[in-house]
Amino acid sequence: MEQDIKVNVLNKFLQNGERTPRYKDNPDFINYKPTQETKKQIHITSGAFQSNPVYKECMDVFKNMISAKDVSQVLLSMHWGFPAAEPRINLSYEEDIKPEMEKSTFSRLWWTQENEGLFVSESEFSIFGYQELNRLRIVESVFLPVPVRSAHSAADIEKWKRKYTAEKIRDEIRVLSVDVALLGGKNDHTIFSLVRAIPEGKLFKRQVVFMEHQSNAHSELQSIRMKQLYYDFNVARIRLQ
Repeated sequence: MEQDIKVNVLNKFLQNGERTPRYKDNPDFINYKPTQETKKQIHITSGAFQSNPVYKECMDVFKNMISAKDVSQVLLSMHWGFPAAEPRINLSYEEDIKPEMEKSTFSRLWWTQENEGLFVSESEFSIFGYQELNRLRIVESVFLPVPVRSAHSAADIEKWKRKYTAEKIRDEIRVLSVDVALLGGKNDHTIFSLVRAIPEGKLFKRQVVFMEHQSNAHSELQSIRMKQLYYDFNVARIRLQ
């Protein structure tokens, strides 16, 4: 189910007053006044990828279940072992589960999600793992450009640069990349990117520490901005496209 439908359609039913059980319409229970019954949510889903919004919801419920003093949410995983362990269900590992797993069409990913109730981070055919790529997205320090220069003194600008510009390390190469757009329009933007190439042995680790765009900007304004970033970030090379 799409997350938008759940949030914008189904969740609205929770706002439509409290639930009135049908037994309260029975005259036999006219004097029965139990505690007001609040609406309950029951979510049933297979496992999915960790990029799915459902994964975050499940983790929020799990944290509430193990840490909150007043547990209001419960997370249950219906592993395939539950029916296999139930004597009243004629299901066994040797006769039913194992032959299924030995088929050439068996998918470990599908089995993990559907029968183990686990959320996986990447496809079984992926070249790079999600967790590996996600770690690379974390930038140790970002660059904040100097704000409106005309409103600050030279001393304030230098103070800002010392605070928000990472110190350049030995043999580091700083690159300003500019993808120039002069035609304008809705989808035509000039993109400024600042990249740190940090030496690691014989290779370089790349960090994109800043990115901004300009829409329908005059070429003179783009040139001024390029020069500002060049000096503020102590750039060694500029690459234009």
